[in-house]
Amino acid sequence: MVSPSGDGQLIGEVVRRKGLEVIWSSQYKSPLRGVVEAMRALRGGWNVAITPDGPRGPKLHFKRGTFELMRRANVRTVFVGVAFSSSYHLPSWDEMRVPMPFSAIAVLVEEAYPSSPEEASEILKDLDDRAFHYLDV
Repeated sequence: MVSPSGDGQLIGEVVRRKGLEVIWSSQYKSPLRGVVEAMRALRGGWNVAITPDGPRGPKLHFKRGTFELMRRANVRTVFVGVAFSSSYHLPSWDEMRVPMPFSAIAVLVEEAYPSSPEEASEILKDLDDRAFHYLDV
C-alpha cells in the first residue's frame, strides 16, 4: 500500500519495476479504498506490505488503521527492520535512508502478533535498533 504523494510515487515505481502490484491509498483522500483493496488482496492469499507509520508519521509509530487491518485480516504478520553501514538521509519526516554503494546492509525479520498499535510500534523500534546494533552503526 503506497501513498500517491511524491515520495510514494517514487516507492511505487520501484515496487512496480520489481513486478509487484501497488495498492494506491491516501490516508486523507480515500482511506477506505486502500483498506478494502488490501483486505481483498489478503483474503485472496496475496502478501501485502505496508509502511505502518506513513504517510506523515511520527516515525516508527504504528497507525491504528494499519493495526486494525492486520488484526481483522487475521493473517501472518511479519515485521522488518533494516540498517545500512553508510546511507544518505533524505530530508523527510521519516528520515528515509538510501544506502550508499557498497554499504553493508542488515535486515531483520520477525513474525509477531502484537495486541495493540503501541506494542507494534515497540516491535518496529526494537528491530530497527537491533539492525543498527548488528552493524555497529
